[in-house]
Amino acid sequence: MSGLAQPTGRTARRPLITTVTTLTSSALVVALAVSVGPLQQASSTDPSLAVVPVAAAQATGYARVTEPTASFFPNQAGTITGVIGSPKVRPIDLQVLTRGKWVTRHTTKTTTKGTFTFKNVKFASTATVRVESKAVDFIGNTPVAEVKKSLTKAERNFNAAQAKVDAAKKRTQAARDALKKARKSGKKSKIKDATAKRDQRLATQKSLGKKRDAARKVFLQARGKSRIKPVTAKWSISPAVDILVEKQRMTIGAIPPLAQASRTPAAAPDPTGALVNVRVVPARAGRTVTLQTYTNGAWVNGPRQSTDSTGNVLFPTTAGLRHRAVVSAGMGGTAETSTEVTTKVHPVLFEDEFDGTSLDDAKWSFQHRPLGNGLRGCAITDGSSSKVSGGILSMGVSKDPRRTHETCWHTTPKGEKVALPYMRNTQIDSQDKFSFKYGFAAARIQAHSAQGMHSSFWSHPNQALTPGRNDLGVEIDVMEYFGDDFHQKGIGTYTHSAPLKGDVIKTGQVYGVTQQLLLPGSTSYSQQYSVYSMEWTPKEYVFRIDGREYLRSTTNLSHAPQFLALSNLTSNWELMDLKNYGDTAKVDWVRVFKP
Repeated sequence: MSGLAQPTGRTARRPLITTVTTLTSSALVVALAVSVGPLQQASSTDPSLAVVPVAAAQATGYARVTEPTASFFPNQAGTITGVIGSPKVRPIDLQVLTRGKWVTRHTTKTTTKGTFTFKNVKFASTATVRVESKAVDFIGNTPVAEVKKSLTKAERNFNAAQAKVDAAKKRTQAARDALKKARKSGKKSKIKDATAKRDQRLATQKSLGKKRDAARKVFLQARGKSRIKPVTAKWSISPAVDILVEKQRMTIGAIPPLAQASRTPAAAPDPTGALVNVRVVPARAGRTVTLQTYTNGAWVNGPRQSTDSTGNVLFPTTAGLRHRAVVSAGMGGTAETSTEVTTKVHPVLFEDEFDGTSLDDAKWSFQHRPLGNGLRGCAITDGSSSKVSGGILSMGVSKDPRRTHETCWHTTPKGEKVALPYMRNTQIDSQDKFSFKYGFAAARIQAHSAQGMHSSFWSHPNQALTPGRNDLGVEIDVMEYFGDDFHQKGIGTYTHSAPLKGDVIKTGQVYGVTQQLLLPGSTSYSQQYSVYSMEWTPKEYVFRIDGREYLRSTTNLSHAPQFLALSNLTSNWELMDLKNYGDTAKVDWVRVFKP
């Protein structure tokens, strides 16, 4: 594995292929900032579940483009934002990869906080973008070029002000000479007029003198500033980001009760319930969706809802009804009617609400895996760090008490030796006890909060992965969570497949869009219980959180029976960040529904 934290796969009790290839850019990304992950997030609507390639960024500077929360409509204006590691106002370019070259399309300036915004950006088709800001010499918060420009302007203004004072002095002297002449004439009227003229000239000279003094002060300040040794704000180039541009697309699904977000445990919902999930992309919050029911030979309008920021709406309904959905035109989209679905009761094939005080060994087994030399070479798996109580399975990690005086040495990608403790991890699975082929797999989980471990709900074929035969089974990670402070926010979803040659290929990412599916007031999935589900059909996977779709994929489809697994693991790369050894992930219930 490369770089910083790398989400990883797991090993089942039977011998499996465990090496995972790295689908990331060079380790230069590591030097940028902890808020940038080495795996670039693709749009959540990407039908291929592919990892977006990341351009190698300059190790000397830091910049990033904010991940788009939704795709763009073709040729409709949008906004691209981001941040640069220099809190100074400086030019920055938005570049688009065009025929293998980076072409500047827009230029703006950063704010004093280092943020930037490109407005009215349009794309005809999906594009790869990055931002670039050339190295700039600064004196204080001002570019040297602007300091020199300011100095030139200040000098010019001072010289002009001095010239005006010199001219005013001449006019004042002339007024004085005229007053002397008037006095010699002895005429009071001439003396009065000449005195007034002199006083006027003196007042003007005094006023211009004040302005000259102010200009001189500005000039001296500018000259003093120009003599300060400048500091260089390093050249910065961001990792590349894919901007997904797509025409409107609408999906609808009739699903079992897979929505139960709350901050406390709860009894599993009535399995005979039914929901209709509709999603419209490109996602725009506030589009009106009407659920229609086919009644007495006609489609009848029913409840209406507004799409959330992910483009989802969720309608409670009952089994045995024909439904379709209609989205109204607006926000760049057109009116559209979905295909129809029929709700039904999906029989429960597997269920566990973790009643009692121990794991149900008719359904689950603890995986007992010894130390290895791979991703978790410092950890074993057994049942010692988990417990069942109050209807909850708590999955934790702990230091191995038998090896507290020993050190597990981990070598980083940079070749550095890091001392780590030996650990005990939790992993249970239903291998040899329950497997399924197609249907809905769901688990209600409150994720852990600590960084340094990752809790997971996943599935694996009953045998080892077969090279070149994804149809015989792939590892499917329905959810992985890497802690509240992990640099990639959201839920990870992955598949692991074995090519004919080489290492197992891990496809997927942490989907930032899932942050938008949190309950109001929640900032992480450690603050609530949510239902993580996978709908698996012969044609695709659909991944949802609390019934709302965030990913639909046809990549790495399995057509073989697979068992369930739950785990909380410490891979070597993340164990370095673990501080709270007592944190746990809590599983409320698990269900598998028939298609």
